[in-house]
Amino acid sequence: MDIQQKIIREMTRMKDERSRLQIIMSQCMGEDLTLLSLQDVTNLEQHLEFSLYKVRLRKQELLDQQLLEMRRRVCMRNSVFFHLLEHLISEQLGCDCVLCFKFQQEMHVSEDLCLMVRRIHFLLNSVIDSLFPVYLVLMNLLSARGATDPVS
Repeated sequence: MDIQQKIIREMTRMKDERSRLQIIMSQCMGEDLTLLSLQDVTNLEQHLEFSLYKVRLRKQELLDQQLLEMRRRVCMRNSVFFHLLEHLISEQLGCDCVLCFKFQQEMHVSEDLCLMVRRIHFLLNSVIDSLFPVYLVLMNLLSARGATDPVS
């Protein structure tokens, strides 16, 4: 057999394989099912159900990964938020631009989060400012009675 015959035979085999694969593909797409027997249709149905199962499994894996990533982001943002809030409360300082900028750079905190922390700090300061006169009155009453420790 010469080279030309081998090439012709290989081309014929490839054309036949292509035709066979086109038929299988059209059957998998639900087209041209007239040539299939009941057993063939049942086998095709089982094959498609198994393929659909694998697709749904992969979809669930991707959704689980996205959910895990979202939970991680929320946890990280909550951690940053509470760290900022704790710092503001413990130091009794405003969240100035330098502090917010530092956290934005180091922990990728959004400008909205810094604004929220500033608002909370403002509210806390307002509460502290409004309670301070009450504290002074109570301290004066306690000192007038001879007690120096407001806890006792």
